[in-house]
Amino acid sequence: RNELLFLESIVNLCSQSKITVLMVTHSPNHAYYFAEKGLPVKVAMLNQGKMIAYGGPYEVLTEENLQKVYRVKVKIGKELDGDNHEINTMTLLKTI
Repeated sequence: RNELLFLESIVNLCSQSKITVLMVTHSPNHAYYFAEKGLPVKVAMLNQGKMIAYGGPYEVLTEENLQKVYRVKVKIGKELDGDNHEINTMTLLKTI
């Protein structure tokens, strides 16, 4: 609940105040969440201190990139949220 309240606060802050937020996170779902709320999201994916990808979350947060950086097999899919909007989901399958 607290994580979602925090994310909702950022969405409201950006939408109402028209400000930019720079956020560092280890949860790729955060970028998907903001993009699905209509915010103009950019992602810089780092590995070993080097940027390996930059762009929108759907271009950067791919199964291949997530596997390379986090060393886990993941499956990215689509689901409908409670309001019938399509959202990205990420399922962790196994470590590699």
